[in-house]
Amino acid sequence: MTGTADRVFYNGTVHTLDGRPGTATAIALAGDRVLATGDDAEIRTLAASGAETIDLRGRTVIPGLIDSHNHMLSTGLNAEHVDLSAARTVAEMLAAIRERAHASADSGWVVTSSRWHETQLAEQRFPLRDELDAAASRVPVLVRRGGHNVVANSLALRLAGIDEDTIDPPGGTYVRDGNGRLTGHVIGAPAYSRLTRLLPETTPAQLKAAIGRACVLYNAAGLTGVIEPGLTAAELRAYQHLNGQSRLTMRTVLMPRLSPGTTAETLQQALEQLRSWPLLTGFGDDMLRIGGIKMVADGGVETNYVREPYAHTDDPGSPRGKPQLSPENLTAVCIAAAALDWQIGVHCVGDAAIDLVLDAFATADQRHTIAALRWTLIHMTLARPEQFEI
Repeated sequence: MTGTADRVFYNGTVHTLDGRPGTATAIALAGDRVLATGDDAEIRTLAASGAETIDLRGRTVIPGLIDSHNHMLSTGLNAEHVDLSAARTVAEMLAAIRERAHASADSGWVVTSSRWHETQLAEQRFPLRDELDAAASRVPVLVRRGGHNVVANSLALRLAGIDEDTIDPPGGTYVRDGNGRLTGHVIGAPAYSRLTRLLPETTPAQLKAAIGRACVLYNAAGLTGVIEPGLTAAELRAYQHLNGQSRLTMRTVLMPRLSPGTTAETLQQALEQLRSWPLLTGFGDDMLRIGGIKMVADGGVETNYVREPYAHTDDPGSPRGKPQLSPENLTAVCIAAAALDWQIGVHCVGDAAIDLVLDAFATADQRHTIAALRWTLIHMTLARPEQFEI
């Protein structure tokens, strides 16, 4: 092993996190692998002729961080949209949208980054449709927040064919005020997909550029690996192209998106998609691999599907969230995936959504054992104690 390291870092604090007590002061690398850690004198003897030696000057080295659920592509795409992260009032948010609308008057939609939250605003709320109209009425506006909420101005709603008579789809809501008028707030992909499908299609070049931007940001923060959930075929191809060009600097596990929905038609589409994929969980290399199928059972923290109503009331009609897929459709996809040895990860936040997923997993396991497939419940935020015992 002596003399085979091409890079040696010394005179630092190296946290190996391998269970050994204390810390090392130096680390030797051979290519993209850690060769050894230890004290300065020991490790420096491993340097090959011409190896790069770096004095850490007391700085700390830790293993690269791996994020087990991270929408890295969205991070890169968000960089091109209106940044609302610094807004502290609705007025500041609207000013940023107005500025972009003025600059983009002839180029279509104004879309915001999803990286903001209403709790950062003094008003502690989403903007209203009328406020967006006042800021930008001549271009369609879509304010994205996280992965489960959007707000649209009147022009965007009109282009999508959404009005006061539009019926809420299963798993989605068009929010209305006390008079039944649309506020512009739309919850859940089944509802806001009518808006997002109108957005200009992201080109392969834009997808690859977005991934590249995100890699730079993540590497600078110490991230070296992510699991990227819920990707389309075009997004999977963009990652593959970057990796083939040796331009992917994050070890990435990709989860293809599948949406069984609530109807016989959406189930058939999901099953056909599943059975047509030429890849399976585990395919790939050290930098890029296919992980499990990603499905979504309910909304986010604000719109999750729960056993009991959100408000303390005896009214059985009181809101308790909405599932975005039916138990029958989820179970059918799980059975088909198990037969093909696919791993599965299902987004589920509320306890009722967790029930739905656990039941589907159990039924699939009776048909084809899933013990070795490492199926997962993603988030599982409002789990009940007994759900951990299943």
